Amino acid sequence: MIQLNNVTQQNSNDLKRFDIDHQFAFGQITVHMNLSPDNRVNEILIDMIKKLAGVEEQSTETTYLINNNVFKKAVFIHTFDLVLKFLEQIFLSSNRSRECNKFCKKHQLNRYGIFPGIKLRASEEIVMSNSLEDIVNHEGLMFSFAKEKIYNFKQKNSRPAQHSLEAIKATPLISWYFENIDKLKDKELLWFMTNIVGYQAAKTEVRQLTRRDSRIAYYYKLALDLYFDALSYKRIIEDDEFPFDYLYQAVNSRLVTTMRIGASPKAVTQEEISQLLRLAQERFINEEGQKVMLLRVDAGSGKTTTIANLFRSNMAYVGPTHKLIKQFIVDVQEQNPYINIVYIPAITNEDIPECEYKEKMTDHEKRGEWIKANKYRRKAIHKFGSSKQKKLLAEYDAALNKKTGSPFITHSRFINKGKGFFNNEKFKEIDTIIIDEDILPSIFPSSLHSDEAVINDIKLILKLINEDLKGDVFNIPASKNPYDNKLIELRDGLLVFIEQIEQAKIRGVIKNQTKNIVELNKPILNSYIKRCDDLTLDIFHLLGSQVLTCKNHSQWPATIYTQDYSNVLKNKKILIMSATLDENVHAHLFKNKICGSTEWVDMPRTQIKGKIISHADLSTTKNSFDKNPERISLIDKKIQEVGCIKHIITYKDRKNEIKSGESSHMHFYNTAGYNDYSGQDLAIVGTPNNIPENAVTLYYLIYEKVPKSLKYDNEKEEIIYDLRNRPIIKDEFKFSFFTFEHAEDDKIRAIHIWSTYRELIQAVGRARLTHYKCEVHVFSRLPIQQCVFNYEIA
Repeated sequence: MIQLNNVTQQNSNDLKRFDIDHQFAFGQITVHMNLSPDNRVNEILIDMIKKLAGVEEQSTETTYLINNNVFKKAVFIHTFDLVLKFLEQIFLSSNRSRECNKFCKKHQLNRYGIFPGIKLRASEEIVMSNSLEDIVNHEGLMFSFAKEKIYNFKQKNSRPAQHSLEAIKATPLISWYFENIDKLKDKELLWFMTNIVGYQAAKTEVRQLTRRDSRIAYYYKLALDLYFDALSYKRIIEDDEFPFDYLYQAVNSRLVTTMRIGASPKAVTQEEISQLLRLAQERFINEEGQKVMLLRVDAGSGKTTTIANLFRSNMAYVGPTHKLIKQFIVDVQEQNPYINIVYIPAITNEDIPECEYKEKMTDHEKRGEWIKANKYRRKAIHKFGSSKQKKLLAEYDAALNKKTGSPFITHSRFINKGKGFFNNEKFKEIDTIIIDEDILPSIFPSSLHSDEAVINDIKLILKLINEDLKGDVFNIPASKNPYDNKLIELRDGLLVFIEQIEQAKIRGVIKNQTKNIVELNKPILNSYIKRCDDLTLDIFHLLGSQVLTCKNHSQWPATIYTQDYSNVLKNKKILIMSATLDENVHAHLFKNKICGSTEWVDMPRTQIKGKIISHADLSTTKNSFDKNPERISLIDKKIQEVGCIKHIITYKDRKNEIKSGESSHMHFYNTAGYNDYSGQDLAIVGTPNNIPENAVTLYYLIYEKVPKSLKYDNEKEEIIYDLRNRPIIKDEFKFSFFTFEHAEDDKIRAIHIWSTYRELIQAVGRARLTHYKCEVHVFSRLPIQQCVFNYEIA
């Protein structure tokens, strides 16, 4: 209940005029209503009652109690009714816009925060956030609070795209509301009006309704005044599956639910896609000169099969995994058995037998001494390896010794060895490179290390250099001892590298300025690395990085060191085919950094035989699972209800928490080119976690700019990443995404969204829905093309 003290009879009369049930005695007004555990909501309700009672804010004391059981016989007023009366009071005022803004500012509400959402169904889920906004649900109303900003929205003349009244009524729910408008309760009528008010085509019919029914006229005017800006999800409603059941009125809130805001693009048949693919690939092969073609095509559309039919001896094939490469070799040999294939098999550290040679091999790898590491690898296999391991090494040597042929290699080998590999005399006839799947992560590999460990290793080398210089570097003439001058140059370069680590903490991301110095002094630096017994990191790898990015690590200051191997792709004729290519990322990158003659080709969507079910009512990021561990159980229960899930793809460290039957598990970042799940029902659990620092690095590499959302906090002495939940529109969908906040950071937002989406798309593609009638259940708020929504978990 709420009590107003030191009030008068006139205040009580004003409440009666608005039909607010209350008790008045001894200068005290008591209103019986259910209050919220959140005091912010209660303060709003108190101010609404004061406004209706005509009580000055500073002239009375207010108390409220949440124990409602004491007044079981009292007449309660519902929160919805109170808010409606308050809105009516504002609506009748001479300056209602000013009154509304004043109230919002006082209570830290969004512009639409007084009536941000009407919940019509118990199954609807309101997503909570602890970043910029909180949404508090009280008796079916959603109060939206802004912690840092108050949004002042000015009236706009823009309206949604024109639609015919027939198109608007095409959705059964809207049609039903039109036909039964006289039967709608107040809550439903206001919900309907705020959803239809922006459509020009509906105005005539709605105005006719208002002339004969004052109640409809009242709610229409109320909606028109409070929701003057057309609701942001109104784009296209020609799609019969437009999910009106799950629309919210949190118009400008960042915490929008996942929804479809337009019709899905038309998908074409597998046969049509195959023809289009062949035409694009043939055109690329027949064109002369250096160029890059970026070919985006849905997973399972047959891009690899089609290019296998066109493969020639002057080409090289680059794939993500050895398994995919082996399958492609089979496909090529079926079409052209005379191609001389050069395939270098993988010899991983797991293939090396445990022995003293393996320990030495690992030690040299840490130091970046790859020649010595390879020497001990071979010794370990020759002396302690099994017959299978020795055979693998023999195949490896035989492939390397081939004098000519068409190379079939992995992304990582191509990037690390590609430039020298293809410029080698024995492969001079290779002029076209076919790259299967997105190679971008291999072009810019990165590693994370604590600043303390890196600086400590560099200081060990500096100590030896200074000992050799005998601390008298400034008195040595340049002409007398050139070697000492090289030592001074190397020492200064290492000191600058330490300074750059500190600069990255202030600027967020910087270009490495010491790379050339290190390359010029590589033999000298290598000699000092050999003398240091306590080094823990690959110093060559770190010093050779292109970009240093500050990482806000939870336990210790750290820096991300990113390599740049884009030179490998220059001066080549390259075709890259993948479902995860993005025009806003790849086209800009290749044109700006690799090849000016870059062509973007976007294939139409391929019709799927199976079904993608998007369970978008719960946030499934790692952070959400950490804060809401019960969600794993909810999803696990839903997977069991589905009953046909054969395989689950999720986070690597969450695989053991989802124990649905005998389902096998795979984790994100490990799915590209994997076809063993073809035709089988899958569950994809989670939104792949891509740290924003990686997006910052890629943005810097493409545009050589630091995002505006990065700020340095002088008090905390650290970089602050200004990330917020923002409403994102991608394709025909709208959803909330935790990303870079600044208005000018649209390019880095595109990179961030792509880097998150790419793993989800790869995971969904494992089922090969274009060929099989199976189901993929995606438990993520990121929607997938051609999906249908299911909001039944919560």
